[in-house]
Amino acid sequence: MQFYFLTQLVIYDILVTGNNTSGGKMETTFILDFENKITGTYQMYCNQVIKDKSIYATEIAGSRYENMTFENVEFNNCTFQSTEFINVKFIDCKFTNCNFSFSKLIDCNLIACKIENCSFCITNSLNCNFLSCTYIENEWENSKLAGNFLDCIIGENDLS
Repeated sequence: MQFYFLTQLVIYDILVTGNNTSGGKMETTFILDFENKITGTYQMYCNQVIKDKSIYATEIAGSRYENMTFENVEFNNCTFQSTEFINVKFIDCKFTNCNFSFSKLIDCNLIACKIENCSFCITNSLNCNFLSCTYIENEWENSKLAGNFLDCIIGENDLS
């Protein structure tokens, strides 16, 4: 996906000339319009509900999800590296072999989710609620988890 921004650039150029009868100074203003193209995998998703899907081997790195609901969605071998999740609900979702490194989860709710063999290295989870989730063999190296955990099963995990 590509995003385009139309920007107005104003350049002030002060010229000094010997032939000008008004004191030798002249101000010229140029207004240039140009297109600034940003490319990459960045995508933003807002106010959507995604239900009953299987997502396999998808790279969604550097994206932002806000006010979303994922219900009964299975993510397998997906990369969410450097992705922001803000006020997102995950209900009965399964994450297997996914990479969430350098990601942020802010004000999210994970309910009855299974998270297995995923990487959360240097990931921040702030003000999130985890209800009846299962965590098995995940990596949490240098991550910050701040929120509420209720009735969760924490299996063998690397919390270094």
